[in-house]
Amino acid sequence: MQVGLFCRPGLKVLDFPCGSGYGSEVLCALGVTYRGMDIDALSVEYAQKVYGTDQKTFLNGDLKQPNLQNETYDVIGCIEGLEHIELEFQNALIASFRDALRSGGVLVVSSPVAQTGVSGPNPDNPHHLGELTKPDFIALLHRHFKPESVEVVTHRARLTIGVETECLYGICHNT
Repeated sequence: MQVGLFCRPGLKVLDFPCGSGYGSEVLCALGVTYRGMDIDALSVEYAQKVYGTDQKTFLNGDLKQPNLQNETYDVIGCIEGLEHIELEFQNALIASFRDALRSGGVLVVSSPVAQTGVSGPNPDNPHHLGELTKPDFIALLHRHFKPESVEVVTHRARLTIGVETECLYGICHNT
């Protein structure tokens, strides 16, 4: 997991969306206190039953209305989540993540590059409601983090179905 690069013993980590919770095993092996959030109640219930401990908790949460406490987390990961909400909710989500980070904290957020060449829904994937172009992804992050505190990495891959894809990863330092 990309988020693991920034994890150290004793840090508080938010994984949102967390899906079925398997990522908690990787991150908790690094000595962190983990909280996973996801909109899917069945996934959260499964994660809590299978992976939940004193160091790992799972809660329901909505990326459109994140409702996070300020200055709570050292590391926040939003991997394969941003594109699942409409563009009009993304600005508030990134602001909420920034506010939930402690000083010196890190947000790692990903988004596939918009397949249409324009930010918005992917007509071939009904679950991708807000894919971003690279310039729009960078602009979104720069609205909430100092430009010199944002790094963007591009990853290209071939999916198992043979489709070429490109994904952006933003690493944002809360200074």
